[in-house]
Amino acid sequence: MGAWSRPVRAETLQAVQAHQRVCGSQRQAAQAAGVPRSTLRHWNRRQGEGELSPEVMAFFDTPAGVDLL
Repeated sequence: MGAWSRPVRAETLQAVQAHQRVCGSQRQAAQAAGVPRSTLRHWNRRQGEGELSPEVMAFFDTPAGVDLL
């Protein structure tokens, strides 16, 4: 898949994180969601960058955060 739209990325990231809490494996969670692991690592790394706190960045990567934007 090429570029991920913000709403799709937010929903997918939320699903991957939920799956990872259950299975404990980032690799399995990414595979179950159909996301390349390198893409998932990029999304997670992006949350820690920027001028906003990691918590705020994480919020804006959720479906509710995308809707707010």
